[in-house]
Amino acid sequence: MIEITEFIKEYMAALDQAFPDRVWFAGLQGSYGRGEATESSDIDMVVILDQLSVSDIRTYDAMLDTLPCRELICGFLSGKQELEKLRTDTKKKERSHADERARRQPHRRHGE
Repeated sequence: MIEITEFIKEYMAALDQAFPDRVWFAGLQGSYGRGEATESSDIDMVVILDQLSVSDIRTYDAMLDTLPCRELICGFLSGKQELEKLRTDTKKKERSHADERARRQPHRRHGE
């Protein structure tokens, strides 16, 4: 089984070298994150950069290729700006649905 503490140290060093001053968040998920890993567990990493480009995806993939156990590493890569836009778009959509439901509700007078 992978010694996850050592792996994380190596992973974070590679991440900081690949994306200096751009990592907004990095974390471990899945069975290793929950402390339930087995011999067949993969390593689920979440990385949020300040923003994400196609070039960043290529850089991240090349960085992963330098790490031990590359075949076990998977996870989620995004940009902070993209997540904030998704959150804003989702809130707008939720408000729009709420407004539509309110318009469809029959109007009632006080005391009815």
